[in-house]
Amino acid sequence: MAPTTKQHHRLRVSVGPSADPKVLKPIAVNDDASPMWIESDEFVGQIVIRLRGFDKSAGYEEGAKEDNLKTVPESAWFQNPGGANHLSSIQIHGRFKREWAGDQILFGDQFERPLRHPPFTSAVMKFIHFLNPTLEADITCPRPFAFCPLIATMNTVKVSESLNDKSVSTDLPPWPSKAGDHIKEDTTLLFTPRDNDSRYASIDDKKRTPVMTSSERRSYFAKPANLKNHTFRPNQIYDFDFFNQFLDFSGFKVKIPGLCVDLSRSLDGQPLLFVAKSKDNSAVFFAIKFELVPVDGASE
Repeated sequence: MAPTTKQHHRLRVSVGPSADPKVLKPIAVNDDASPMWIESDEFVGQIVIRLRGFDKSAGYEEGAKEDNLKTVPESAWFQNPGGANHLSSIQIHGRFKREWAGDQILFGDQFERPLRHPPFTSAVMKFIHFLNPTLEADITCPRPFAFCPLIATMNTVKVSESLNDKSVSTDLPPWPSKAGDHIKEDTTLLFTPRDNDSRYASIDDKKRTPVMTSSERRSYFAKPANLKNHTFRPNQIYDFDFFNQFLDFSGFKVKIPGLCVDLSRSLDGQPLLFVAKSKDNSAVFFAIKFELVPVDGASE
């Protein structure tokens, strides 16, 4: 009888304007200077994915060669102020091509078949709900999901005026983080007298200064009325950064105080798919897929 072998696996990260596997393309992780361009009928933008320790993860060099990607050292983002405690960063720079209500664009995870739940799943979900009270999730249904309003869940949001107010334009300002620079929270442009909030109605248009911290913005948009009143506009450029200290993509684990969850077992062979989409599922703006794939020719 031939000896059994155990296949080595490595992490592949793919990005695109759709969740369709035929559209998603592998991206060079930690490549701050070369964001991937994505465009669809609804959104145009650039994306960079940063993972701590990815260049030292299993099968990294073999995977880069297989996917025809260059090898890149760990991003300076993690050493720059604000990045020391985090394990990953998903940064997006772009614009929506038409108006969308704030409560109609969601960001989160979608799965195609049931998950395997370890005994402590309920504790993990309670912890996630504590961190993000806007989360709507059902992880026990046939197609599990976990989504939050985009504007309320991103760790950092910066909004600026577009160089071109035509919705069909693909013009974007230069990518802001070529050296791993952190974007700075600034949503001042979103708040005008029509928002009926005296705290923000008196902003001097000629002297705009950031008036909300990230936590204040997330709390503000956690209120359904504020979220519904917000409008994503095609004449505004959005910079988003989604980062945390719990998702260890390089090791494909979730690490929370007192627990470490092996995602490969929980997902049962499925990829971890992050999607920005409309609430009615009529549009996808961008998607990022994290999946374990075999390393060619490697076994033990």
